[in-house]
Amino acid sequence: MHVATVGDNCIDFYFKTGQAFPGGNAINVA
Repeated sequence: MHVATVGDNCIDFYFKTGQAFPGGNAINVA
């Protein structure tokens, strides 16, 4: 699982499913 952070906004991106969840944060990757 990887997390891409863009500026102050964080996006949780799941490479296994190819889904991105904008509005998430870097510590909420469970």
